[in-house]
Amino acid sequence: MNALLPRLRTLAAALATLALLAHAATGTAEPLRRYNVDPASVSVSGISSGGYMAVQFAVAYSGIVHGVGVVAGGPYGCANASITTALDVCMAGKRPIRVADLVSLTKRRARSGAIDPVAGLAAQRVWIFTGSIDSTVVPKVGDALEQYYRAFVPAASITRVSSVRAEHTMPTTDFGNDCTIKGDPYISDCDFDGAGELLQWIHGPLQPPAATAPGGRLTPFEQDEFSSFPAAHSLGSTGWVYVPQACEDGARRCRLHVAFHGCRQFADFLYVDANNQPARYGTTFAEHAGYNRWADANDFIVLYPQTRRGPELPGDLFGVTSANPKGCWDWWAYDSTQYAEKNGPQMLAVRRMIARISGERPH
Repeated sequence: MNALLPRLRTLAAALATLALLAHAATGTAEPLRRYNVDPASVSVSGISSGGYMAVQFAVAYSGIVHGVGVVAGGPYGCANASITTALDVCMAGKRPIRVADLVSLTKRRARSGAIDPVAGLAAQRVWIFTGSIDSTVVPKVGDALEQYYRAFVPAASITRVSSVRAEHTMPTTDFGNDCTIKGDPYISDCDFDGAGELLQWIHGPLQPPAATAPGGRLTPFEQDEFSSFPAAHSLGSTGWVYVPQACEDGARRCRLHVAFHGCRQFADFLYVDANNQPARYGTTFAEHAGYNRWADANDFIVLYPQTRRGPELPGDLFGVTSANPKGCWDWWAYDSTQYAEKNGPQMLAVRRMIARISGERPH
């Protein structure tokens, strides 16, 4: 134990420095606004835990979701409310995913009203990306995801990309790590435009992305109002929304896309960067995942909801253990057994954000 004390003091000092960075202001959050949004245009996507979140949101709310893009994610309900199953089966692929059981689960929940009727899935467009060398969510999980969707969605509406030599990462054309590296910020230069490809598959032919830096506004908004006890549900107090100039005044009808970040990609995540310096994740995903230039050219508003590190667990030795230490979206019931249903705390919060932007009555 004595030999560990110097290392623990160093860790404590680093964490203290990072904690100060976490409280640095990134802009004044305002209430989320209403915009002129086509309610038939809503689509979702995400990476890793955000990929699982995108799937369960698109399944549970299939009546409002036009299409879904999934990077390094798996089928609906895969974890079966078990962290062990999530890690061993739905990520590492140590045992086969029982897709038929998940299809049956989906139908049962739809009949009960816990999720929307499965008929809504048939109208969705599904885009799946599986990095060929992903060592976190292995490629066979992507196989199971495709098999799951084929039970509900016409084959012609599903596409899968599995030939890019990518690790566990959000693929872009020009930002981040080498595509074969796994690590912060979990965005990589793969010479592949993941955001653009998924948006075009879901929504059909689009105008080329803006050639220059995005000209719209990436604005922080108050997330706390969309959930009771948001911190207890691992929801950040601030989210982000990107609004192209053409969508600001409401004169033009715009589309809405919801992009779910992955674990370790929430705004308050603190880490040590490649230069061994404290770093705060901030708006890295919202600025660099690749959506905003496409949004500018095609009148998309992009919603970037945020998680936070989960509440502390009692009895921690050093106070660093949490039910959700990496700020993942809930896809294995760390927060609620209803995590993949319409009334799941995180699911309902995002649904309320969509309702606010599109001017629907609150749910």
